[in-house]
Amino acid sequence: SLFVAITAVPIGVEILMNAQQAWDWWLGLDWLAWAVLWFFYFLLLVPRRLSASFVGAVTLLEGILTAWLPGYLILRGHLAI
Repeated sequence: SLFVAITAVPIGVEILMNAQQAWDWWLGLDWLAWAVLWFFYFLLLVPRRLSASFVGAVTLLEGILTAWLPGYLILRGHLAI
């Protein structure tokens, strides 16, 4: 999970540096949010520095905000890609 987090950060930064539309900004922030989540899983599982309930809550919130809600809005025609 640490390798995934390290990989996702420069991708998110590159997308943000080249962002021209709101969707580009959202995508860059999405990559960075998932990088943070992967890093949280690393901290949870390897050095055990975070609680499972905290990481679970962040996972649920991030899943809703970065996947379910945008998908729902796209399907309902309220958000265009």
